[in-house]
Amino acid sequence: MRRTITIMILATAWSLLSCPVAGLADPTGIPDVNLSTATVPSPGPFSVYTRPDGGGHPLAAAYLMGGQVADATITLHLVDANGDPIYLYPFEDLWLECDAGSLAVCAGGSTADAYTDVNGDTTFSHPLYAGGQGQGVMVLVSGLALAQPPLPISFNSPDITGDLVANLDDIVLFGMDWLGSYHYRSDFFYDGVIDISDIALFAQGLGAGCP
Repeated sequence: MRRTITIMILATAWSLLSCPVAGLADPTGIPDVNLSTATVPSPGPFSVYTRPDGGGHPLAAAYLMGGQVADATITLHLVDANGDPIYLYPFEDLWLECDAGSLAVCAGGSTADAYTDVNGDTTFSHPLYAGGQGQGVMVLVSGLALAQPPLPISFNSPDITGDLVANLDDIVLFGMDWLGSYHYRSDFFYDGVIDISDIALFAQGLGAGCP
């Protein structure tokens, strides 16, 4: 009798553990980079002023050409091979890289804002801890890029060299761009010219380095 009751208890417990909690996705799902997607609120293109110390602009306050502020927040929808949302995927394993350029990111400096929610969603809206410049954003999931075209976001920084500190070497390069032909790397205000607005943003970032 005792053995029968024990078997019944174990069977009931297994049944409960096997049933997903209502409204929650499976937190142990394996992401599928072919089905998961990343989007931005509008076509862009966007430019984001960034610094190695994280004191740059958030993606939520990017620039459109001409210097108009716009929201470039990236929304990631993470699903498994069945198309089911993945809940509580660690934000540390979700990060941004650029398809072109020389963007240099401090350790952990481009991760998602939070764990994925019950719908498999999370965002990238905070400032990056980064230097250099880069174009075309890719979202990586545990080192694998989503199978979609790069997002229309570019980054530039007072750390023009991309050595993760804004110093004398960067002053020299900015001076060359100020006096010479146009280079996006120094167009921090993103209006197609290097002028006083860019000098102000450059000066704010001098001395910035990774935390």
